[in-house]
Amino acid sequence: MTANGRALPGTAVDGVPCRPYQTGQHARALSRMLLWRLLASAVIAGILTPSIGILVGLVVVRDGSPPADPLPLRLIGSPVALGLILLAVDHLLVRGRLARTLSTLIWAGKSALVELRATTGVTRPADRGAAAQWLAAHPKPMDEQPAVTASRAHLQVVVGDLDGARASVASLPDLTSGDALLKAVLGAQIELAAGQPFDADDLRARVERESDPEIRAYMAVEVAALIAQARWTCGGDHLSPTDWAAPYIAGRDRGTLLRGYWLPLIGLALVTSLVLGIIFPSAT
Repeated sequence: MTANGRALPGTAVDGVPCRPYQTGQHARALSRMLLWRLLASAVIAGILTPSIGILVGLVVVRDGSPPADPLPLRLIGSPVALGLILLAVDHLLVRGRLARTLSTLIWAGKSALVELRATTGVTRPADRGAAAQWLAAHPKPMDEQPAVTASRAHLQVVVGDLDGARASVASLPDLTSGDALLKAVLGAQIELAAGQPFDADDLRARVERESDPEIRAYMAVEVAALIAQARWTCGGDHLSPTDWAAPYIAGRDRGTLLRGYWLPLIGLALVTSLVLGIIFPSAT
């Protein structure tokens, strides 16, 4: 650990970042992981599809005469087969920890976006321009609702006004365990943005003590996300922290990745297969 409390690059200590974290960096890193896997799937599918067609053709056409029904061979090497193989390969590459991490973070992110949009009208949580515009147009009143103040603190972190964010968090009530947990999570978000350590064990313990199952589930993902983001700044394993949150989520994220990733990808594969079938009709 360095003199200013940061972790050394290449190490991964929960709650100890190696450098200041900017909102949205981890999400973009996960998106790049998905994109690279999709590109790898496309390359592998492009190699496997004709190869399988050739191998099957060699097996079927042993005596040199074409089969009575050439349709199966044409289907094996068709754009439809290409799309199916791409989906199968991508599933193999994405499934596991990456899929679980994406599912939980997308589920919690949607809830956070709904709250941010309802309180501020901002539709992109990491948009510095929109955050700065809203903050400039809405000075903090004396009687601001706590939900708006919490969103204000988030936007202040986005634009880099960490002192303002600390003041906003300090003004939030802590009458319930849920209020105190929210303040602790927002405080950790501020420290992470400053590149300073936060108490990950205390956050986990607060989540475990929370009696409201809905608050506990959402905050478990928020805490796991903060720990993952801190690990990511050090180049550490940033996928496993969400495993801790899984028991608290209890399947609430079921179907999230299907709707948010797989169904659009299936639609893209189908459209691509149709377009390729039209361009190269002899391949179908």
